[in-house]
Amino acid sequence: MSKSSKKNVPKKNSSVRPYTVMCTDLYLLWILLVYPLYYADGYFHLPERKATFWCTSTLIYIGVTLLGVIITYVSTRDEWSLERIKKNISMTDIFMFGFLISNLIAFALSEDKTNAWTGAGARYYGAKVLILVCISYFLISRYAWVNRVFIWAFLIGGNGVCLLATFDYFGMDVLGINQQMQASDWLMFISTMGNANTCASFVTMAVAGAICYFCVAKDMKSKVFAGISIVNCSVALITARSDSAFVGIAAIGVVLCVLMFVKKIDVKTIVGMAMLVDVAFVGLTVLKRIYPQAFGYDLGIPLLLMNAQGILIGSFIALILIYAVTSYIERKNITFSKNTIKMVCVAGVFVLIGIVVVILSKINFIEMFKTSMGLSEGALDGNRAYIYNRTIRAYSQAPILNKLFGCGQASVSTLLNQCFGEELASMGILINSAHNNILDYLIMGGLFGAICYLGILVSEIKKGLSMVKESPMMMVFTGCVIAYFAQGLFNIEQSNTTTIFWVLLACMEAICRQYAVKKETM
Repeated sequence: MSKSSKKNVPKKNSSVRPYTVMCTDLYLLWILLVYPLYYADGYFHLPERKATFWCTSTLIYIGVTLLGVIITYVSTRDEWSLERIKKNISMTDIFMFGFLISNLIAFALSEDKTNAWTGAGARYYGAKVLILVCISYFLISRYAWVNRVFIWAFLIGGNGVCLLATFDYFGMDVLGINQQMQASDWLMFISTMGNANTCASFVTMAVAGAICYFCVAKDMKSKVFAGISIVNCSVALITARSDSAFVGIAAIGVVLCVLMFVKKIDVKTIVGMAMLVDVAFVGLTVLKRIYPQAFGYDLGIPLLLMNAQGILIGSFIALILIYAVTSYIERKNITFSKNTIKMVCVAGVFVLIGIVVVILSKINFIEMFKTSMGLSEGALDGNRAYIYNRTIRAYSQAPILNKLFGCGQASVSTLLNQCFGEELASMGILINSAHNNILDYLIMGGLFGAICYLGILVSEIKKGLSMVKESPMMMVFTGCVIAYFAQGLFNIEQSNTTTIFWVLLACMEAICRQYAVKKETM
């Protein structure tokens, strides 16, 4: 971020009116705290009278966004000159603007403008929601004053969704809302809010946020809250019934381990976090035995964990030993040479490989993973490998203008039907997503849009990881973004989770600007 980008950052004594900052903060608080619960309404089989509740939340989102823009403009219009705006642009802003332009061009090129605008019945975000998230990004990144309150709001909303997901998995109708619905209402829920992919996406962000907050929190109150969130959300991680969610958590786990090795995060903190996740998994296996009537289906990694109680308990004991040894070394102030550290690391890798081999010898994990990811079917018809192959081939056959700027939102099924309609009809399958966020953006927003999307992520994640020490809050949002992107390599981007994802990116940019102001005033 350039030095000039430090000027237009909201601080209490700046020229930005206090009520503008307050309006933006309330808007951000509403999205992080309340919007996830609107999503939960759809996932938990609400009765017919609330079948269109997702539409209500979208309308409120539109209204609050426009109100925030109007109030912000009226109160700060003297600061909206073109020259001033130019001086306050970061690389992320440029990529975001390019991403918006590319997708608007794609909308203009789209053959089905209705679905491109609405997102095909709200399953995907559509040009309508894309415009809103871009407005939200610029509003939040300029005028929100992000602090710990927003992390708590995000985790409270996330805990609510995760807790309800666990209850739903075990067939517990605790709110009395699991009533019979008409077929049309049920179909809408399954294709929007009730989709397991959508649930997995949100749960991934909730778990990642709780894990990162635990690792960077300084005070005991935050540690306790983060610890409770880890246990609650990790239980929902299995009930989400999706391997893609575990891909996202594995990605953030790798990032945290790297930060541990470069001494940005304490070893004992990482071990403590892993112990909490382990406790959640063990607790769920116990609950599953107490309540065997759970109607949720289990595949892949969730099924592996459900049947690996002994391994999980053994892992917990090993983590306790590691924690005890680390504490002893710190207390005695023992130091080791670099060669000793290298030898210990190599030995640890071999021990880890041995544990994996033992697990694989007892449980055919590879075959289980292939089945859950759709990779074990005879001719690969209809699974992810088939979808990736056909999506890339369909993109290669698109006109040059569509290759550059895309075919519009929710256009994957249209393009695939044009190129492989007879083949898909003969197999009796419908492909409406590549189940890979990069390939989806390549089709919907073109090469230019996909590059801008990756540019936004690289720009913000780089800032986030470089500011772990200076701004621990940044790590929470960075962790959510990394985990969401990783699980999205095997999942579908949908309107509810997409909104939260872009809002978290806006929070990261807002924190960068806040930190720039703090450095300037020191």
